[in-house]
Amino acid sequence: YYYFSNLTSLRILDLSKNKISSIDSNSLSSLISLIELNLNENCIFKLDTSLFENLFNLIVLKLNSNMIKSLKINIFKNQNNLKELYVSNNQLYEFKLDEIYLPNLDKLDLSNNYYLNK
Repeated sequence: YYYFSNLTSLRILDLSKNKISSIDSNSLSSLISLIELNLNENCIFKLDTSLFENLFNLIVLKLNSNMIKSLKINIFKNQNNLKELYVSNNQLYEFKLDEIYLPNLDKLDLSNNYYLNK
């Protein structure tokens, strides 16, 4: 697990290509200044609904090329500033965009999610 408790001023965090399979729900909670989070190309299959809860300033979230099967409604509940969401090359079968409130979202990439098209 990654814990960043002393990095409250950190703005960009790149954890791509680290073979991460799960992330503790509290591991990112102190990153209150974070604007970009890159979790691309890991082995993440599930995201806790409270994982991004304290990331109020997050603008870019990259989740490409993981094994994510579902994005629950609550996972983005405090992401009013999120402008770019990348979730391509996963195994998404459940993503109800009409039930997720992302008022400032400008870019959404859901490409290559085989099960989303079934």
